[in-house]
Amino acid sequence: MPFTVGQYLTANDLKSQEDAHTLGYGVVNGLKVIPTGPPDLDVHVEIGKAYVADTLVEKGVVTDLAVTAADPTNPRKDIVVCNSIGTLSIVAGTPEAALPDANVGVYTLNPEPPNIPANSIILAEIWVPAGAAAITAAEIYDKRVSIADFLTHKGDVSAHHDKYTNAEAQAQAAALIAIHAALATVHQDAPAIAAAIAAAEVAAHTTPAAHHTKYTDGEAGAVADGKIATHATDDDAHHDKYTNAEAQAQAAALIAIHAALATVHQDAPAI
Repeated sequence: MPFTVGQYLTANDLKSQEDAHTLGYGVVNGLKVIPTGPPDLDVHVEIGKAYVADTLVEKGVVTDLAVTAADPTNPRKDIVVCNSIGTLSIVAGTPEAALPDANVGVYTLNPEPPNIPANSIILAEIWVPAGAAAITAAEIYDKRVSIADFLTHKGDVSAHHDKYTNAEAQAQAAALIAIHAALATVHQDAPAIAAAIAAAEVAAHTTPAAHHTKYTDGEAGAVADGKIATHATDDDAHHDKYTNAEAQAQAAALIAIHAALATVHQDAPAI
């Protein structure tokens, strides 16, 4: 089905696309809707084949269909359909003011086209302008959905071997299986790996020697004493920025964060 920029897609468009992929509905070839020559309020449906509800429909002659007389005030959208017993027909829409009002055909939201009848496929949408005396090619919008590609794929299984031999395909499958098995092993070993990492972290944290690489006990004590002294003798400085209540709130938040981190640290071996 051809689409152009600015075209509004309807529920019919989406349904015909979905049906073609899943339910055996769509055109094999032909069945194009064209105007008469010279144009009038009739249209032609060319010969062709389609699957409708998993039934093959073949039309060996051109079919003439009459468009209902145009509304004198508002345009409407009609649809040309084919059902599963091969009947071609036009389902007339409801006349309505165009929206956007400067647009026509599939470039309008309103008027809306009628729904596709059960066990039918849509071939075209016809824009019937207000007061129209004839339908031209510009007012016929092709809505055919082709299923020729699906049928070709279904009937040509050997095409899968154009790129790979059986041996090559099997080699690729074996490689993917090996990768999957390796990933499964890593997944199974993950708890043990996590526990080993956590144990190493705990051991490093509880070994006091590492703390003395940079400072002696005396140096560390002196630094701590200095901090304590500064904190004790400069209490007023804390009140320049925060009240007691604000400082206590911040302290409470930090304590909560510390408690949460401690819980995570304790759970590390299990993680």
